[in-house]
Amino acid sequence: MRHWTGVALVVAAAWLVRAALRQRNRVRAAAVRDTSAQAHALHPSLAMLGDILPPLILLALAVVAAQIVLAYAVLGAGRLFSLLDLGGFLALLAAYAFWMIVKTQYREVAGRRPSSPGA
Repeated sequence: MRHWTGVALVVAAAWLVRAALRQRNRVRAAAVRDTSAQAHALHPSLAMLGDILPPLILLALAVVAAQIVLAYAVLGAGRLFSLLDLGGFLALLAAYAFWMIVKTQYREVAGRRPSSPGA
């Protein structure tokens, strides 16, 4: 199978999107059940980093995606990698951006822990 790398990257991207949606649904359900629960209090410096870093990471992901597409086109990487491989990598970058945004917007409420690690 020539395109196994692209398929693996698409599967990883789908897993990240699923993990982000599970996180969002879990936090929303907890907020509906317990309206008095508050999100974990962060140290002010960490709260500031939580506001500043996601846009910078998104910018870095966009730059990496543009560089990869440009390199694929200029270097003629189609001889070694298929468009599915390129699309899988770009899908993984987009899924990671989505996962990061969801994780920063939907934090666990105090006293609750995720039901499974990495989810």
